[in-house]
Amino acid sequence: MPDYGHELRSGSFVTPIADRPQAHDIPIWLGAFKPRLQRVVGRKGDGWLPSLPRLEPGGLARGNRVIGEAATRAGRDPRAITRLLNVTPADKAEDLARLAVEDGVRVFIVASDDPDELRRFAREIAPEIRERVAEARAEDGGGRAATFGGAYLSFETDTGPQALARAFPPGHLRRLRELKRRWDPTGLFRDNFPIDPAGS
Repeated sequence: MPDYGHELRSGSFVTPIADRPQAHDIPIWLGAFKPRLQRVVGRKGDGWLPSLPRLEPGGLARGNRVIGEAATRAGRDPRAITRLLNVTPADKAEDLARLAVEDGVRVFIVASDDPDELRRFAREIAPEIRERVAEARAEDGGGRAATFGGAYLSFETDTGPQALARAFPPGHLRRLRELKRRWDPTGLFRDNFPIDPAGS
């Protein structure tokens, strides 16, 4: 087996700093529950990934506020920090849609290894979440967003360039276009929210 500079230590996978350059940015998502680490997410992190079963009522809103304030103080756009959430197969679409609209959750990660539960979530729960979020946005004139701002492409119905511009800070969108030009110049992967590699 090739030696990639990795080692196992006390059951943990340790990756030492390598001398060779990294091939691409590796996003850092933290599941921070306390304000101190949430401020680190705001200053340095790429995403916030708490687990819904462990959150106290109102925990997402409080965490978003702490992260947003820390990001702003650090000169970062709070919208550049992806909001993700670990959920269970038992969570209801109505509740998850509310979290998407009110708290800005863009990605739900289903905590299950059961293929049937994952299929049910993909076929039943996810489409209902999209529908409920689209309805909430339509009732609000299409501009409803969580307190930290931004748009949520997981559930948007508009797929045009304006939706992408609302969802991503300019630097992120430029990077996505660079990756698209490099890895998918013909637009093979264009479902959902196609990014035009020729865009500026």
